[in-house]
Amino acid sequence: MSGAEHATIEQELAYWREQLKKVDAVLTAPSLTLITLANHFLTGDPDAKTRMPSWISDSEVPRQTSLLVHALCCSTLQRLWRDRRRFDWLGKRQTQHLMRLKDWIAGSSMLLADPSSDVRALLSDPVFGSVNPLSAGEVFWNLLNAAENRTFSATGFVALAGMLWSLFATHSADENESFQDARTLAASITAKCLQPIKELQVTIRMRRASTGKSAPSAETSKTDRGWPRSLTIGGSSRARPIG
Repeated sequence: MSGAEHATIEQELAYWREQLKKVDAVLTAPSLTLITLANHFLTGDPDAKTRMPSWISDSEVPRQTSLLVHALCCSTLQRLWRDRRRFDWLGKRQTQHLMRLKDWIAGSSMLLADPSSDVRALLSDPVFGSVNPLSAGEVFWNLLNAAENRTFSATGFVALAGMLWSLFATHSADENESFQDARTLAASITAKCLQPIKELQVTIRMRRASTGKSAPSAETSKTDRGWPRSLTIGGSSRARPIG
């Protein structure tokens, strides 16, 4: 690499570091507010029924909570904890709160993974409907960040099915026909679904590399407990269910 090329790369890196600092500056106040509110509302032993309020008001206490709002707040807190060394505005006190909240979310995800009630009712939302892809993506992200084995639970499978249905139901490769306009699924929601799925792929491939075993696949025959035949998560052509 020549000196001119090295200088060009250094300039590019300096430019994008400055852009990243600007993004982090925008995140500062909302992130600190979220940590403060979560530390206030998510207290005591982990409980699947304890959720972040859907809104904050001085004159009214929200009586109805949304799993989507709660999952979105929890997944944001998990991301903040994972990237905590990147933010210089995270002080010792806020970092301690994040550590406690990270453990609280992980504990509540165990109850969320195998709920005592109907999973479809659990994933319903008063605004977006039942098993909507946005709620499914955020819930699946919570489970995956808490512990990968919790994604292979009742809630994890329903959330994964909700995301895949929204992503794949727009077109049938076998019938070569469109079920609905693909533009009805917003790009932001598509990203919310693809991010945890791609993260799960990385986790499975890393597990395969560490154990020397083939990657799990959800591509099965008709006799394999009714699993889908057209989805391959781990990239393997072997037909057997995950796990």
